[in-house]
Amino acid sequence: MRAAVADDPRFLVSRSPGRVGFYRNFERALELAPPDARYVAMADQDDAWYPEKLATLLREIGDAQLVYSDARVIDRRGRLISDTYWSRRRNNHSDLLSLLVANAVTGAASLFRAEVLEDALPFPPAQFAHFHDHWVALTALARGDIAFVDRPLYDYVQHGQAALGHAAATRMPRLRSRLGALRRDRRERVRMWRLHYFVDGCRLLQYATILDMRCGPRMTRTKRRSLRRFLRVDRRASPLVRLALRGLRELVGRPQTLGAEWMLFRAFAWRRLLAASARNRPSGRLRMDAVPPPALDPQPGRRVPRDPAARTVAEKIAPLTLAVRDDAPPRVNVLIPTMELEHFFGGYIAKLNLARRLAERGARVRIVTVDPVGPLPRDWRRRLESYAGLAGLFDRVEVGFGRESQGLEVSRSDRFVATTWWTAHGARHALEALGGSRFLYLIQEYEPFTFPMGTFAALARESYRFPHVALFSSELLRDYFRRHQIGVYAGDAAAGDRESAAFENALTPIDPPAAAELAGRRPRQLLLYARPESHAARNMYELGVLALSRALEQGAFDGWSLHGIGTVGPGRRVDLGGDAELRLLPRSGQADYASLLRQHDVGLALMYTPHPSLVPLEMASAGMLAVTNSFENKTAAALGEISSNLIVGEPTIEGVAGALCEAEAASEDVERRVRGAAVRWSRDWDESFDDRLLDRLSSFLET
Repeated sequence: MRAAVADDPRFLVSRSPGRVGFYRNFERALELAPPDARYVAMADQDDAWYPEKLATLLREIGDAQLVYSDARVIDRRGRLISDTYWSRRRNNHSDLLSLLVANAVTGAASLFRAEVLEDALPFPPAQFAHFHDHWVALTALARGDIAFVDRPLYDYVQHGQAALGHAAATRMPRLRSRLGALRRDRRERVRMWRLHYFVDGCRLLQYATILDMRCGPRMTRTKRRSLRRFLRVDRRASPLVRLALRGLRELVGRPQTLGAEWMLFRAFAWRRLLAASARNRPSGRLRMDAVPPPALDPQPGRRVPRDPAARTVAEKIAPLTLAVRDDAPPRVNVLIPTMELEHFFGGYIAKLNLARRLAERGARVRIVTVDPVGPLPRDWRRRLESYAGLAGLFDRVEVGFGRESQGLEVSRSDRFVATTWWTAHGARHALEALGGSRFLYLIQEYEPFTFPMGTFAALARESYRFPHVALFSSELLRDYFRRHQIGVYAGDAAAGDRESAAFENALTPIDPPAAAELAGRRPRQLLLYARPESHAARNMYELGVLALSRALEQGAFDGWSLHGIGTVGPGRRVDLGGDAELRLLPRSGQADYASLLRQHDVGLALMYTPHPSLVPLEMASAGMLAVTNSFENKTAAALGEISSNLIVGEPTIEGVAGALCEAEAASEDVERRVRGAAVRWSRDWDESFDDRLLDRLSSFLET
């Protein structure tokens, strides 16, 4: 462009230091309009202006603040789609409320007086899906009149990927479609009302508020009354009824606002229902989600299925919105699912410790969430920093909430670390947008095993085919990928070894037990790692309960106290048959968890995946005889190399029951238990991510 305009003084080329989106780009361009300009026309598009376009608009503007014309609609090959923009919808340029709820003035068609910018700039905050031409048209109509030239003065090129093209801007939902919507799930309909309230209702309330503040005193009485009546729709019933009546008008003849009033009626009705259903204490009869959606500016034109299950998947793997800036510092972005304290387990501690260690090595590190993040307690940072290795974490690393961001600032040199299968999808999309090659994939499990065989399992497996280098959370897990030729090991093993590394998740620090302490404990106590939640199916809660019941049938654990930990639900009791029961203990902090392990003699922690769960290793380090299961290369011999306190059974009821009976019989051998507490595994995160490993990771990230 600079070469095309050369030194022509009529042109000013101004490049933004980063991608700010079309809305903010138009704001920048309008701010650069010369102070002596009398009129302004916007031209960012590849539409074909007729030679007489500007001259005609200048002649027809008269006393109006803005004038715009009709347009022919053509496709990219120049073939005619429509000889008028208004083939399906009535034009409007005089009714302020109609223009507010449904824009009719396209920027490419318009020319306006430069004085309009006195009220139009700066543009309203862009937390919503705003359009520059809508705001300019509203400002012009608030200041005076808008004129229309009833013939095409340019050819509008309809692209399939246009932000808001002719087809979308003139589509009126059919009555059949509206009636069909009534058959949708009731919860889904209410969810859509909530979405429209925050995305559309609040957007228009913002526009109307700013318009009233800037132009209210100069509006005609009719326009001011119409605007302020709309501003009361969130608080009074009469404006809501007027919206419904205006919506009825759209069902007769050719529509003007495409039924926007109906959509807004449902949105504001949802708001009133929410207020009516609110109670001072929890209620089980009627509960409505009042939390705003994570994004108030959904991407225009993006096709998202209405089916709730399909939409959930689409939203989970949707690309993050990036704001690429030439002057942004290069960062290492560690992508994690969310910040949810209730489910903050060992895997999250590993992710955040990796971020800390990379930052300590001099990288500028940012933790980025890729799932919507709900309300966090005020002390969430302090609570996360209380876990092992994380003290002072947020003094070293940044935090970015990806789904709540209007655009995550990145440079073209940014690097990405994926930590789950869906963050791997996000890392791949980000690298494609930035022209990067591969990401670092922190793999702490073969994740298809964490879901039933279906969509999530298939997408998880796909993530290992994305270009990446791998960091495995144990040599056992790495060996599983090597044996099955997965991910970096899809080719030969030597190449996979070059493109991967392994570390050990640091165990929770537990003071080693003394023999006298173990010998004197009465009654003996068993601890089951009990996670009945569906997301933890790999921990085989049901098999553990059945195996424990079978061991009790065989006479084991007579007189023992039986406990369970791991559930995120409230404490309760589990009937094991006969008079026996297992008491599930409530979730505790890391220090209390370590103390709890030292109070027990036998542990049961199952994991039906290749990764050696940390829980049986931590049980063993506390002097417990820890029963766990085998899985392919996770054999009794392999686990015995880690600790002699690990007792391994086949993942069957009889196999685990037999291992439990063996552990109960050996529980009095306190010398064995003390020796086995010296677990051959990392107990410190700086040891887990030592300098030698970080050198390899740095080389991975640099390439």
